[in-house]
Amino acid sequence: MRKSFTYAPLIGLLFAFLAGNLWAATQLNGLAVHNELGNEQFIGGLYLEYYSSDRNQILASDGAKRMELRITADDGITARRFSRMWIEGVAINNSAAALNEQADNMVAFSNLFKDRLEKNDVIAFSLEPGEGVTIAVNDVVLETIDSDEFFNVLLRTWIGNVPLSSAYRTSLLQAGDISPDQRRRFENIKASADRREEILAWTQPAEPATPPADSAPAPQVSPPQVALNIPRPELSEPEPEPEPEPEPAPAPPPPPRPAPQPQPAPPPVVEEEEDDEPILTAESLRAQQVYFSTLLRSIQSQTEYPRRALQRNQEGEVRVSVIINREGRVISTEILEESRHALLNRAAMDAIDRAAPFPQVPEAIGGRYYEFAVPFNFILP
Repeated sequence: MRKSFTYAPLIGLLFAFLAGNLWAATQLNGLAVHNELGNEQFIGGLYLEYYSSDRNQILASDGAKRMELRITADDGITARRFSRMWIEGVAINNSAAALNEQADNMVAFSNLFKDRLEKNDVIAFSLEPGEGVTIAVNDVVLETIDSDEFFNVLLRTWIGNVPLSSAYRTSLLQAGDISPDQRRRFENIKASADRREEILAWTQPAEPATPPADSAPAPQVSPPQVALNIPRPELSEPEPEPEPEPEPAPAPPPPPRPAPQPQPAPPPVVEEEEDDEPILTAESLRAQQVYFSTLLRSIQSQTEYPRRALQRNQEGEVRVSVIINREGRVISTEILEESRHALLNRAAMDAIDRAAPFPQVPEAIGGRYYEFAVPFNFILP
């Protein structure tokens, strides 16, 4: 029997060799930890040819660059949430012209991640000038985007005007000033060989689920027969039937139960619709970017800096997750990252309450619910 031969392992080795040369030309500029709900999600690393703490200089550089995410969340990150994080970050940190120019590349990027990212997965975006951006998971190449500028579109999500957090951006701009323990922990996060094989399956075309031509039809199964244990009658004279006993007097009816008191309905549980999530298209991506920008402007217009917070010189960042239904009504809100000042946390939630209800979700965006994250940055004037 002939065995089929695949070039995928050889391609992976070739990429590892080439990437090794590229990585050797770059240095770890900074490391940053991203948290949600008090739980660590991943550690991000930024590699550059030369150390720098100037984000504008980094974006303007035409040298080799590399971004890495090493997943640390115990339950991983769903593909849907991972994709949404990048779509929101790209929409809020790039110009409309850049979004239109890179829409098709962003669609291709978002559709690369087929399943949940697990703890210890390593996601890498590597720019080699003139060769485009290579996206890999656990050293398995998923795609090469033929656009050098696409790297900066993603990088602005981390070091742009509205990053995951100001602390996250600052940590990436350390210009190589990284503690040995932090560096060691980052480098020790690695996926197993079995996990690499699972990622390799993402790159294989799906096989049609059709039975082989020579397969025999399934046998017909009769429904089970139920045997009734009925004794056979004897051929003797039947015995006389006994006199019927008098029926007992009926018991008095029980006292009526009190009417049940109505209980408040529990809050709706919104589950992630990863299995039902349609493949992202250029149309739906543009619709999400425009709709997300509309929501942010509406909330921003309702955001007020608390007077007492100003008097106390309180600053901070808050990030809130919001889930709305298709009519734009808020289903739930949750603080993903809170400030240490309660006044600022309350101001963020109040702004969302005042801005709601929101415009209806456009038809181009699928799903029963729409979820987005709102960043608030309270900075003293």
